Amino acid sequence: MDTQETNLYHAVLISCFVIGIIFLYFAIAMYRSNSKHFRLLRKYVLAEMELLEKERTRIACDLHDELGPVLATTRMQLKLAAKLQPAADHHLETAVENIKDVTERMGGIARNLTPKVLVTRGLRIALEDFVEQYNEGSKIDMQLRYSIHHQPEPFFALHLYRIVQELIHNAEKHSDAAHVLIQLKEQKKRIYLYYTDDGKGIKKEENSSSKTGLGLNSLESRAVVLGGKMHCKSMPGKGTSYFFELPITIQSDEANNNRNRR
Repeated sequence: MDTQETNLYHAVLISCFVIGIIFLYFAIAMYRSNSKHFRLLRKYVLAEMELLEKERTRIACDLHDELGPVLATTRMQLKLAAKLQPAADHHLETAVENIKDVTERMGGIARNLTPKVLVTRGLRIALEDFVEQYNEGSKIDMQLRYSIHHQPEPFFALHLYRIVQELIHNAEKHSDAAHVLIQLKEQKKRIYLYYTDDGKGIKKEENSSSKTGLGLNSLESRAVVLGGKMHCKSMPGKGTSYFFELPITIQSDEANNNRNRR
């Protein structure tokens, strides 16, 4: 190889090296830009969800503090009126029962909006109570298997609770299932949530449809916010299954002790 060919060979090598450096620079720049965008998006979603939870808490407090006493007083007055006016006894008794039913339903709505048991007793008790309430009035046989050994920190526990809550609501409203099984397992600092039902399944075009109420955006958003991922498998007539893999954030021992003293 003469001097001219050697120089040409070196020039080609240098050009390839420079081009490679340029491509690497742009690749790193794009990666950083995407990472920054994802962090900003996650921060925005977290802020939106925090605002939503605060609004849920406010509504629950209004139901409990404002409407609760009014309904209780009204019920007492109706009972008193029934004693004073025997002729209208039947109608007044019906009104009393209606007030009682409204009060119980309002209490259930308030508990769903802001599950205080989640803060005072922990995630397991909150989920067991929620599933038990559904089983009392639902045609679906719902089973919960809980194998989480550590108490998740409040933010993580709340979103995990909301995921299970939404899965059960969807099953009740849309699945036509006879049986639902929800399993939560902890393994190697990760939470695995499995959901299966024997319902009618979900059509592919319904997965992203907001009109059907079966959209998966909320579930996926919560999984992403928690730093995890979600998979959904469903076929018409063959039921639906969900799988969540989430990195667990453990609550401190001091926080656990404070909760247990309540």
